[in-house]
Amino acid sequence: MERIVLPRYRSAKSPVKDTIVISSRVCIARNIDAIVFPATLAPSKKRMIEESLLSLLQEIEPELTHINIKNLTPTQCLQLKSDLVITNHFLEHGESYFAKKDGSWIVLPNNKDHIQIFSIDYGSSLKEIYKRLNSVLLSLDSHIHYAYSSEFGFLTRDLSYAGNGLYLSLLVNLVGLEMQGTLPAFTGVFKEMGYTLSPYDGQVNNSFYYLQNIGSFGISELDHIDHMNKTLQKLQNSEHIARKEIFSDSESSELLITQIIDLLQQTELNYSECIQVIALVELFNNKIYTILNPELWQEQIFRLHNHSPIFTHIADFEECNHHRAKLLNQVFNHIVQKK
Repeated sequence: MERIVLPRYRSAKSPVKDTIVISSRVCIARNIDAIVFPATLAPSKKRMIEESLLSLLQEIEPELTHINIKNLTPTQCLQLKSDLVITNHFLEHGESYFAKKDGSWIVLPNNKDHIQIFSIDYGSSLKEIYKRLNSVLLSLDSHIHYAYSSEFGFLTRDLSYAGNGLYLSLLVNLVGLEMQGTLPAFTGVFKEMGYTLSPYDGQVNNSFYYLQNIGSFGISELDHIDHMNKTLQKLQNSEHIARKEIFSDSESSELLITQIIDLLQQTELNYSECIQVIALVELFNNKIYTILNPELWQEQIFRLHNHSPIFTHIADFEECNHHRAKLLNQVFNHIVQKK
């Protein structure tokens, strides 16, 4: 099985300007007119939709990747989840997915909606991803009659996303605000603005958070992306202020650097400790450390979690933590330099 690993790396020409955004995910949902949602759709109808989509997408991308997850082993399915290609919901309810080999778009048919097309890139790139995905949907327009209401826009299973059917998500490093303890206040403010701020992977106090839209009704796709980018800018400004306050306190900075060193010297690291190291090293990037390959460093967030296939052959919990510490140290020694 040919692997598609997400998030996608930036092209060599892309400038790395982001200071808090780890990755961007865009998903567009569409449903076919006069057909019930997948949850109550007969298996024969699901197969018909998948076969039609396969034929249409192969016209767009002749070297299309087509994987039937029902033919995969549990380890292969775990690998797909680890690579962020499929979700738990799709693993339970879906059958096949289609993708361009470089991961620039992936189509999950009959997930929560008839068609969900998505991709994930490193850095802040919501608009770029949206344009890639929308170009595929536009190519399907002449063949598929989408479920659309003049009053509500595109219809989705989740009514709050009716309108443009757009799901936006940014993974951000808020280590400064987390250390100041001010994030709970931001959570309430952002909810009023139409966004949620939730801990990555359910980990509390881990510095990494998802900024996601709650709904998509009553606004165009590009306006929605622009609004989220403005929201991100406000969050980024607050994070920068928090970081400056940390840097201005030499005693606090020294304690944090000592914490990084102590954690890296441990022979065992659990996942929370691992992402704590990643967040803190990023905090001191271009201050104390220089991260030569930021995306490879950030990749460890996605690859060293407890459910990663890297650890499937390890039954013992302590051995798993030992292996995680060893892997993180190898990457640190390879791409992080002290200034």
